Amino acid sequence: MPNDMLENTYAAVDLGSNSFHLLVVENTKNGIRIRNRVKQKVRLASGLNEQQELDQISMQRGWDCLAIFAQQLQHIPAANIVVVATATLRLAQNRQDFLHQGEKILGHKIQVISGEEEARLIFNGVTSDQKPNQTSLVIDIGGASTELGWGKGNQAKALQSLNMGCVTWTNKWFANNQLNAEGFKQAVAAAKQVIAPVQDEFRDLKVDDCLGASGTPQAIVEILSAQNLPAIITLPFLHQLAQACCSAWHLDNLKINGLQESRRAIFPAGLAILIALFESLNIKEMHLAQGALREGVLATILPTPFNRTQEKVLALFRIDESQAHRVYRCCQQILANCQPEPGLSKMQQKVLQNACLLHEAGQMVSFKNHQQHSRYLIQHTNMAWLNFEEKQLIARVVSSNPNATHSDGLSIKSNEHQINLLIRTLRLATILCSQRLDNRFMVPDIKINDSHWQLQFNRGYLASNPLLEHLLKEEQSSIKAVNWQLGFE
Repeated sequence: MPNDMLENTYAAVDLGSNSFHLLVVENTKNGIRIRNRVKQKVRLASGLNEQQELDQISMQRGWDCLAIFAQQLQHIPAANIVVVATATLRLAQNRQDFLHQGEKILGHKIQVISGEEEARLIFNGVTSDQKPNQTSLVIDIGGASTELGWGKGNQAKALQSLNMGCVTWTNKWFANNQLNAEGFKQAVAAAKQVIAPVQDEFRDLKVDDCLGASGTPQAIVEILSAQNLPAIITLPFLHQLAQACCSAWHLDNLKINGLQESRRAIFPAGLAILIALFESLNIKEMHLAQGALREGVLATILPTPFNRTQEKVLALFRIDESQAHRVYRCCQQILANCQPEPGLSKMQQKVLQNACLLHEAGQMVSFKNHQQHSRYLIQHTNMAWLNFEEKQLIARVVSSNPNATHSDGLSIKSNEHQINLLIRTLRLATILCSQRLDNRFMVPDIKINDSHWQLQFNRGYLASNPLLEHLLKEEQSSIKAVNWQLGFE
């Protein structure tokens, strides 16, 4: 092997019908580290004619993209590279023309995988961190096909690949860029016809979590985020988006807050397919998956799991686990001492526990403004035990720790009562545990009246703990920016 080869580096190339993807990772002692991601909108499926032949222009777009990828792959051992092609190259009658030139450019074999294999790899890429008994329905709407996978833990039990995608559906139902209620209705109805043969297989399955991979769910979650809504995809919200599409009348007029310009052309088609899936399979809600096909492809060659385990993340961020667990125990006691006592959902309890675990992660970057560093690290680190929505909530909770100000993170919306509760609980716990000693903190009785918290300590406790009193006074001042109040005696 040449000396400049990167032996611990691995790459997956996904030649999709809409986009080509390159994912390069390094296997380190702290788990898998992403070295590079490259995504190019190739829209290969748009070049298929009625005879299922790719035109020269579309193939050239693909070859140009592969030339970019080839430069990234040249120092990675061939055994550490996997290149797969999906629906469009399964369908194309002249696929060999594209593959011959593509392999010449890459210097690597391209595997055209079956629809079922694509569904399996997507399922594995999404569920690599799932608990053994957790059931998941995974949906990936690609450019020319839609993959469905259901199973327990990381073991797929049912797999299907459907011949519909956001590029082919755009060409078929929105080719003239016209957007209206009748055309959208026809696109949904046509998608339901494609789903119908597998509807009974998937509709009545037990599902703990429905996970959406790739472009369309990602675009919808970005819209939800831009509109300050929870990152949970529901059918009523999909219908709202459909109404916005139909009201535009023409694709050039489609403006939705949070919708990326690069996604706009194929968004209505992807949305129509997703609505058909929700209605046909009785899906109540969907969360955004953290993985997709390329993560599943990498899993076939990586010596360790793609997603970092909790142990690896704590080591990477140099977390003081004793303090993290101390703060969590303090949070539990704070909530138990509150009047009225607040009740947390299972998810909120998980968010609080992990916020306590990760709230000091940013200190590895800098102690100053470490809450904001923590927020960024949590949002952008692969964590096997957390889904997208959980990570976003945890990031928001940790970003408003003590010493945060209105300008650097303490910006709270009045209608988010439960999130505010978690933020204030963690803020108070870190103050009470500031000496980092198990026997040196006391949790007061707490009376909550809207945004006012009144703390009642034992007589003489604050007088004998001047540092705590000082920190509480600083907290009083900090939270005025969001109209919170804190009293103590």
